[in-house]
Amino acid sequence: MNPNLKTLFQETVNIHRQKQQAVKIAGYLMTVLQIPEGNHLVMFFGDGDEHSNRDAIAVWVGRTIHECDAYETEERLEQLARRAKLQVVRRMDES
Repeated sequence: MNPNLKTLFQETVNIHRQKQQAVKIAGYLMTVLQIPEGNHLVMFFGDGDEHSNRDAIAVWVGRTIHECDAYETEERLEQLARRAKLQVVRRMDES
């Protein structure tokens, strides 16, 4: 296989895995923060064109997870939960 093609394939696989992980983490955050299904938080977390809170939170997780300085999974999830809560409060104050 062409080395460039192989690299592109690996990058595509990695992006797909990261997106899957972000969706799983979004589900976790929705459960922990008791965020209902629906689309009322799309404007706070996503780009505005997502179809659901879960999709929007997954986009936010993809952007935010790299900002967390925790190395352990549980710690990282707790940090994301705190950041998500702050995001909602901040946006509500702006409204």
